[in-house]
Amino acid sequence: MKERKQFTKEFKEGAVRLVTDQGRTIGDAAQSLGILLWTMSR
Repeated sequence: MKERKQFTKEFKEGAVRLVTDQGRTIGDAAQSLGILLWTMSR
């Protein structure tokens, strides 16, 4: 079984800022961060 990735608070905040401040879509932000859309939308 694969181990779950642990993301830092700073990483999570940066991911949210990509969408809220820069106006990017969730899918685009997830792709640029190298994570799955499902992970980003959670």
